[in-house]
Amino acid sequence: MVPFKYGVVGGVLSIILFFVVYLLGENPLVPNHLDFFVNSIILLVFIIFSIREFRISYNSNILHFLQGITIGILTVIIIGLITSISMYVYLTYFNYDLLNSYKEIMDEQLRTNKETYIEQFDENIFNMLIVENQRISPIKLAQNEFLKKKLLVGFFVTIIVSVIMRRSPVVINK
Repeated sequence: MVPFKYGVVGGVLSIILFFVVYLLGENPLVPNHLDFFVNSIILLVFIIFSIREFRISYNSNILHFLQGITIGILTVIIIGLITSISMYVYLTYFNYDLLNSYKEIMDEQLRTNKETYIEQFDENIFNMLIVENQRISPIKLAQNEFLKKKLLVGFFVTIIVSVIMRRSPVVINK
């Protein structure tokens, strides 16, 4: 119950931030450092709240590492599912132009940094990136949102929070 409650609130907050960025005139699909930072803060806050409530309200102020991992990952999965499904539905049924704008911006960034990509990889890889960018679909962006922005980041945040917040029962020897 605890992961569901905080996961839903975190997912709704992520959706609200998606639309706030859009209303400010930016494309919320284009990755940037601020997006990564805000996403990480949202995950951190809701993982902490979720684990803390479980530990205090349901587990007598005791938290084992695996309990923290379980609660944290479930919270992240719910946040990620709500965010990515909402993104998919919005891009597919309400605003496909946002996806086209994303493709144009990413294509421009790729072409602007063409020499760097060719130096680091090679021209075939660069051409493959251009083609893959044009093939990107709402489902692929939703998968990236879930797997890379939410699950991957959330997993590492959950490990750190679980280590910090774990508490063992006090044993008194007589």
